[in-house]
Formats: sequence, structure tokens, C-alpha cells
Amino acid sequence: MSHQKVHLFTFAVCGNFWLWCVVSDTSAMRKDTEIVIKLLRQKAQEEKEESGEEREEPDREQLFEKAEDTAAYFNSKFSLSSSSLPSPPTPEISSPVHSDPRNYMGAFPLRHVDFDVHAKEYDIFRVNEYSWSDHGYSLVNRYYRGAAPLLDEEFSLIYNMTDHSFSKCRNINTKPLRQAIWYYVHRLMGMLHDDYDYRNVNLLLNIPIKQFIKKVACHSELVTNADISNLGFEVQPYEKVHITLLVVEARRQAGLLYGLH
Repeated sequence: MSHQKVHLFTFAVCGNFWLWCVVSDTSAMRKDTEIVIKLLRQKAQEEKEESGEEREEPDREQLFEKAEDTAAYFNSKFSLSSSSLPSPPTPEISSPVHSDPRNYMGAFPLRHVDFDVHAKEYDIFRVNEYSWSDHGYSLVNRYYRGAAPLLDEEFSLIYNMTDHSFSKCRNINTKPLRQAIWYYVHRLMGMLHDDYDYRNVNLLLNIPIKQFIKKVACHSELVTNADISNLGFEVQPYEKVHITLLVVEARRQAGLLYGLH
């Protein structure tokens, strides 16, 4: 076999393998999308049937712990151990104050550390004891009048925004999915909502979208076009934007609550 034929054969094999990977990923995303649509419809039906009925309360703290099941895979995939992350360079004193935001950081590297529900150094942040609507809003409004309504409007707008569609499916209630994204971000930050059933996180969010959410919330500097393309669901571009906004706003609210508390 000539060198030219070998090269052509190799190119054909590689091309077919790449095509198979793309088709497989697309097929998996389409399948997961269809599953979520069925689950959203099922939950809408369950809400109608169970209105007024008493339901057995699940162990929310146990489900809260199980909601984050991507830490080991995520950290190994992206090599995000504390020793592997580069430290930001110490800013030069002679540089203009406004030229580099690192001037305000000093020589203290800021790194994300996964929340450990079993840690003895800190506790789970219980939102029922300190929430944005009951505590954070009034505190911000007291010391920075006018800022709290703007923040509240932004949180509410992003959280509730919907055109009642998901992927190519119309007339569907996406609130359970939006809740799962929002509360999963809070889970990453160690914030427990006592009134939320964390089983929905693992039901509605597959591993790829959990990885994307965690990357945006905890390592936003590492997000690439490939992450956005392989979001985990077969959704429209504007839906990807909304998912990203949900993650960013949930992360912002979590940071605010920690600071205000």
C-alpha cells in the first residue's frame, strides 16, 4: 500500500470516528432532552393530582448531599486540585491603580474549594434561617437604599423568565428545571433549602449540564465554546443563554447571602 493510500485510509478512519462521536453525543443529548420533557410533563400532572394531598417528607439533608455527584469526575477531568491551579502574580506597586483588578487582591490566590457537607470547620447554610427575601433584602435596603429592589427584580426576572418551551417542545412548564438549576448552584455553595426536594436535581439535570453549571459557577474562567456546544441538552441558543444567566444569578445571590449573613 502506498504512503498516499495509507494517509487517505487514516484520514477516512479518523473522519468516521469523529463523525461517530458527534452523532453519539447528539443522540445522547436528544435522548436526555426527551427524558426531561417527559419528566416536566409528568411533574405538571402530579401537581394537579396531588394538590391538597399529604405527602411523605423525604430526608432533605441526605438528598442535599447526593445532589452534588460530579465533584470527583469534574476535578479529575479538569485537573482542578488546589496545587494545580496557578497563583495570580503579585501586582507591581508601580503600576497604575486602575489598570489591573489584581491590585486590589494582594498576594492572596482565590480558589474554589468544593463544599464538604461533613466538614467540621463550617456548617451548611440553611436558607430557611437566613434568606434573601426575609433578611438580605431588608439589610441591603437599610444601608444602600434603592439597590435591594434592583437586585430583587433581577433575581426574580431571571428565575421566572420563560416562554413555556423547552427545546422544540411548546406549552410546557419549565419551572421544575429552572428550580433544579438554581438550587443546584446553591448546593454547590453549601446552601440548603428545607422546602425543596433535591431528588429533582438528579432527575432533571444530567452529568454534562451539571458539569457546565459547576464550571460557570465555580470556574468561569475555564468555560469554552465547546462547553456551550455540549451543554447536555439539545436546546436553542437563547435557552443556553438563559441557563447561563440562571447559574450566574444563583451564584450571585449565594455570595450576597454569605456576605450579608
